[in-house]
Amino acid sequence: EQTFHNKQLLIFDSIIIHNKTVFLLVNKQPYFENNKITGSFFQAFLLSNMNKHIAKSYLLNPDISVAKHAKVNLDALGFVPYCKYKLGKRELECINFLVKGASARDIAHTLGLSKRTIDFYICNIKNKLNVRKTTEIVTIALTDGIAEHTERANG
Repeated sequence: EQTFHNKQLLIFDSIIIHNKTVFLLVNKQPYFENNKITGSFFQAFLLSNMNKHIAKSYLLNPDISVAKHAKVNLDALGFVPYCKYKLGKRELECINFLVKGASARDIAHTLGLSKRTIDFYICNIKNKLNVRKTTEIVTIALTDGIAEHTERANG
């Protein structure tokens, strides 16, 4: 859980109501008395029609914290299987390029990063997926749904 000091915090969360998982965006703000934080003020916004694309946008947004149980619920519903690997935004970008057949040099050029940086991301991906070869990254990305279907179709 993230803490906040003198600022608001956005949290992607979930609850179960009548055996159905419901997703929320929670706005958490500090409550002040005599210039000291004495509590929190919460507003929750219901997120209806949740799908894989919407869930992914919340999980990858650096301004939104994701509650641990929300990730568990998303994974249980099959919305975002890549949650179990704890992949970052750049790592996901690299995976999608690898699925399209791009080399590390190609990815570096496209993202405006050094090849060494991309090699670092690919090494991290291999460790997180517990694989040794780049082709294994692509296989897992395709079988576990990490790479988006629309991006595969265009590649």
